[in-house]
Amino acid sequence: MAFDTMFLKAMTEELTEQCETGRIMKIHQPFAHELILHVRKNRENQRILISAHPSYARIQLTKETMENPAQPPMFCMLLRKYMEGAIIESIRQIANDRILIFGIRGKDEIGETRFCDLYVEIMGRHSNIVLVDREKETIVDCIKHVSPAFNSYRTLLPGAAYILPPSSDKLDPWNVNEDALLAKLDFNAGKMSKQIVANVAGFSPLLANEVVARAGLVNRETLPQAFFSVMEDCAKPAEPNLFTKHEKEDFYFMRLADTEITAESASLGALLDRFYGGKATRDRVHQIAHDLERLLANEIDRDRLKMEKLAQTLVDTERADEFRVFGELLTANLHLVSRGMTEIEVQNFYDENMGTVTIPLDIRKSPPQNAQFLFNKYQKLKKAVKFVDEQLRLTEQEIAYLETVQQQLEDASPEDVQEIRMELAEQGYIKYKQKKRKPETKSESHTRKIYVKHWFIDFSR
Repeated sequence: MAFDTMFLKAMTEELTEQCETGRIMKIHQPFAHELILHVRKNRENQRILISAHPSYARIQLTKETMENPAQPPMFCMLLRKYMEGAIIESIRQIANDRILIFGIRGKDEIGETRFCDLYVEIMGRHSNIVLVDREKETIVDCIKHVSPAFNSYRTLLPGAAYILPPSSDKLDPWNVNEDALLAKLDFNAGKMSKQIVANVAGFSPLLANEVVARAGLVNRETLPQAFFSVMEDCAKPAEPNLFTKHEKEDFYFMRLADTEITAESASLGALLDRFYGGKATRDRVHQIAHDLERLLANEIDRDRLKMEKLAQTLVDTERADEFRVFGELLTANLHLVSRGMTEIEVQNFYDENMGTVTIPLDIRKSPPQNAQFLFNKYQKLKKAVKFVDEQLRLTEQEIAYLETVQQQLEDASPEDVQEIRMELAEQGYIKYKQKKRKPETKSESHTRKIYVKHWFIDFSR
């Protein structure tokens, strides 16, 4: 994980420098799990992106602009009530954890000073954004509600007491000494990076692997040296960079061993904009266009099945004359057929050698009905030849069109999705259902008639 505790520490320093003591001017919630705080400090405007997305949870300064919904969500409206115009008094990180706290000082409805804290929990799919009343220590609201049925230890609902996630008894990497570190590690127990993650607070697998890489030949002498070397670099000013390792692109706030740096950024915010920009946009498009993706996939599958049926029909048309012959032979031998027979073998007088042919029969039909069925099948197949080729051509064109729209959706921005939706509606692929009017009760109908009657009387006067 690249956005680990140490990365959040570096990000906290960047946010503190740019936004602490600043005033929150606007708050937007462009997507379900993301907030944008517009902060003004020293005559400069900053945008803080806070995301509780299950895959892209993070907090950063961003330069990207996002389109806001016409109607702000309820959580956004509540944050505006408590935080718009307020001062960010402090930005602090809970030690060795991925939780950031904004200390907010604002005004209530009658102008009294009000203090609250905004907790940003960066914990993967359990990420959350929680507004807490500092005096009462209760939750005002959170972007994701967690009921007691889901988590008996922490209830994240309005009015509940705010409780931090349970702490661990891991070593504090900033205050540990060599003896305490070695006492927690077993050099004969397997992969050392996993042991570091399990015993040292705030260490992600990425950072633990960095310790092992710097140690080289891992032993009781090289490992502590590598560990304290990594901690020294964690305390230095950030050097944001994108890198590749094992053909996978990632990011970090400092240089790592055995990695190939692909790009460097002036700030952590710019680094995350560059890394998450395309990924987050694609995910947003998927969220708002999921129904369109499913619609296109279903339509394409349906057309491909139609192509298969048309191709089979085209093959069957080649047997049209065979059904005509069967019908005529059966008509000539109706006296030999009785209800309940599954087939009959008759002499084929169309064959030069006067051989026999077996005609399949439907036991549910009488002999004349079986003969008529064969003639109808012949007529149907003869007529099919005229339009099957045209239907194949039209279906191929439709598949090509739908695949083009599908590709456009892959590359679309959130703003393009609405245009694609309108185009599909114009082509008839989307039908908007109008709400049916609720039937009137007898009393409502009577009241309406009286009202209309009196209205006409008044109008005539």
